[in-house]
Amino acid sequence: MKRNLSLAILTAAGLLTLAGQPGFSAEERKGPPKSLDKYYPPVNRQRPYTLEMLELGRLMGSLTMDVRALPPKGGKNPAIAKEVEAFAAQYEKVSAMVPEWGPYFPKIVVANLKKAAAENGERATLEPLMKEVETNCTHCHVRELFRVQALYHWPRFAKVAAKNARDEEVPFHDNMIELSNRMSALPTSVARGDFDGAALHQKEIMTQFGVLEASCENCHQEPREYFVDRVVKGELMKMGGLVKRKVADQADYKKVIDAVSARSCIPCHQLHMPAAYMQAQLDGK
Repeated sequence: MKRNLSLAILTAAGLLTLAGQPGFSAEERKGPPKSLDKYYPPVNRQRPYTLEMLELGRLMGSLTMDVRALPPKGGKNPAIAKEVEAFAAQYEKVSAMVPEWGPYFPKIVVANLKKAAAENGERATLEPLMKEVETNCTHCHVRELFRVQALYHWPRFAKVAAKNARDEEVPFHDNMIELSNRMSALPTSVARGDFDGAALHQKEIMTQFGVLEASCENCHQEPREYFVDRVVKGELMKMGGLVKRKVADQADYKKVIDAVSARSCIPCHQLHMPAAYMQAQLDGK
């Protein structure tokens, strides 16, 4: 009926569907190496591996800009050889932190870069070698970065609980599905002329949206100023006003629901669901 709302419902339902599906392959269930555990909470809240990776990226970025500043042909910068040495030392340090990821850190590419910086130092020679290093970095990030983020940076979505309208503790996703169902059912009740039923849906929507907002506190310490903000609440209350006045035009409800979907449901799912899906996959569920 409504493209945006349908997408919101499908994405919310999808997580429940995924979580209940067995049969992920061993490769799909494969998480990051256990040697990472000591670098992340709860063992280490400083996240040293991430900090060392950021330093590696900083050194590479600085080197890239200095090489780019060289003329296309000829011309050298004596400082570049020192930058390459610093980058190579950090590269070696990071590669040693997670031995299982050694193949992502081939020594030959950095050795070639060091040799070129020392013997030639020209832009035309250095840039292809640096591109080779960057390609290796990207390959690792594509395969491993989101697994690491899902496991170490995001709280566990499966552990988030909420309370329904009857003050019963239910899985967070159950509340989300119920909220989506109510949002879908309200216009249908209006179309049938059942404004009492629509009013009941509206009451439950406001209750469950409040539960959704409260559940943010499971992971966020500061109040949320998006997804559950006053603009979204205003749209939901606007829908309540339509029901109270017994407005029958479906276009009025569609306008409100599309606005809620665009400002709350869809962007919230786009942000949170990749990590939630990845966690479910790593759990083999």
